Amino acid sequence: MNFRYTGTRTLTRLTLTSTSGSLDLAAFGTPTPAPGDDVIHLTDATRNTYRKVVVRGDRLLGGILLGDLGTVGALARAWEGDEPLPATPLLHLLTNDGGS
Repeated sequence: MNFRYTGTRTLTRLTLTSTSGSLDLAAFGTPTPAPGDDVIHLTDATRNTYRKVVVRGDRLLGGILLGDLGTVGALARAWEGDEPLPATPLLHLLTNDGGS
């Protein structure tokens, strides 16, 4: 058998600090959509969070999260597994409160 290395999937997590506080950042996959891709943005000014994910068909291609990174684990597992997203709405993967 011949196996071919196709690259490593990486997730980058950073904490940016300044005199006014810190900001957590996570980025993974391909956060830039191609024509026909679906893009989901969630912004919560009261929690200082921003989330963007790119979906093609039933696959999570990538995303960017700023602020609270509590959902990054579930999103990373969905992306790393490269399996079809669940039939339930993607919103539950983007929020810490089960999508409500």
